[in-house]
Amino acid sequence: MPRQLNVTKSPVQNNERRRVSRRGICLTVIALTMAASIFGPANAATKTVVINEVDCHGNDWIELLNTSSESVDISNWLLTDKKLSVTNPLHIYRFPAGTVMAKKSRLIVEQTGIGDLKLPFGVGCLKGGVVRLGKPLSPTSMVLVDELTVAITPSGATFGRYPDGSAKTGLTLHSKNQPNKSAMPKLTSPASTSCTRGKTCKVALKAQNTTKFSLTTKNPGVTLTSKGILRISTRNLKSQTLRISLTNQFGTTKATVKIVLR
Repeated sequence: MPRQLNVTKSPVQNNERRRVSRRGICLTVIALTMAASIFGPANAATKTVVINEVDCHGNDWIELLNTSSESVDISNWLLTDKKLSVTNPLHIYRFPAGTVMAKKSRLIVEQTGIGDLKLPFGVGCLKGGVVRLGKPLSPTSMVLVDELTVAITPSGATFGRYPDGSAKTGLTLHSKNQPNKSAMPKLTSPASTSCTRGKTCKVALKAQNTTKFSLTTKNPGVTLTSKGILRISTRNLKSQTLRISLTNQFGTTKATVKIVLR
């Protein structure tokens, strides 16, 4: 039976192994650092420009927003209402060379735009659509930077992100070159109000974009006019939470108001 030899490495051999290992680690770190310097900032920059607002009523326009605190060069980027692979020029808008968006700036292209700012396609309000922003990686490849799925948009509203640049989207008020505001009703009154026991309590509710108030459920001793005047009879009434509907031409939202008796 062959004998098993125990080989003990010399200190010189062990030191050489440590040097090789350290050299490999250093090379790996350098490679990762170079990759980050090449790819990191570029990829980060592409995520800072978003499709912020779209108007699809006649003179269609698309607003881009640079959400970062640095300028972004969007030369040769494109907008389309189709897939990024589309080659039909009627569905492609390409930003000309030298197009740079300053920090926190907006850029609008529209169907009635002049020269380089003329949008060749529109977005359908009646059935909605998708607008995509792409960045070329090579003459034959494109990467998706952002896309906005536009819902059916009634007259008098646009579709966009609110707050500006956020992931939340919906019907917005016309705010071309301005911060976006939701077109939906919103209660602005305090979430609670106090009433004195034994007395009738009257509260004037306040809201934005609201044309009509109503109670979602009937509450004994409580009435609410369409203009938002809340009357509460506090006899035999306990503290409770009222559920309210706020309506305008774009839809209805729900809100609550807590009544606290003192």
